[in-house]
Amino acid sequence: TKKINFAGYGKYDFKDGIYHETFIYHNNPKYVGGEDWQNLIVLGDTMYLNGFNKIMVEGKDVTAGWTKVKEKLIRVK
Repeated sequence: TKKINFAGYGKYDFKDGIYHETFIYHNNPKYVGGEDWQNLIVLGDTMYLNGFNKIMVEGKDVTAGWTKVKEKLIRVK
């Protein structure tokens, strides 16, 4: 469709292997203010994200039934 279906960004923190993001923008307005938590590990030039541990939307926990995501990001020199 050449259209973004689901994308957002926001502020985040990273502590004790947990990445936590709060969306300040999202193409779906109900997700603005929403939050997610993921496991994050950095090994050398590679970052592994494994989520989602918890997802909050409009003040409600919607984690159950949410798609699980694994990402592997490698820094290119």
